[in-house]
Amino acid sequence: MEGFTLGAGQPKYEQVKSDLLEQITSGKLKAGERIPSTPELQKEYGVSFTVVRRAVQDLKDDGLLYGEAGRAVFVRDRPPASSPQDSVRRVSAGIDSLQAVLDDMRAANQEAMDSMAKELAALRRQLAELKERLPREK
Repeated sequence: MEGFTLGAGQPKYEQVKSDLLEQITSGKLKAGERIPSTPELQKEYGVSFTVVRRAVQDLKDDGLLYGEAGRAVFVRDRPPASSPQDSVRRVSAGIDSLQAVLDDMRAANQEAMDSMAKELAALRRQLAELKERLPREK
């Protein structure tokens, strides 16, 4: 956190989260160690309570931190193992997402094919009309 400056272009909570993540992955904040309190983080980063809470909550959601009510927030030893149900939900959500993309692509391709078929039919009509205007060969 020392020498940390918030930059532009990225939300403040993302910048705080990224810095805390770097401290965790580099070992500066060790497994089982308490992270600074919300007021301490606010002062260190010069951000609001809401920004700190969002960054910390995101890291909790990612399984890197855990809180003990009334005590503090700590660095987790290792991310919690996901259950088979979590894996099934994650894979199912991925399949649903891919199916939606495929359906969108299919619809877009169908529209393009329909449009091309109409253009082809119009060109065939024009060709037939031109052929009718040509003098007949004897």
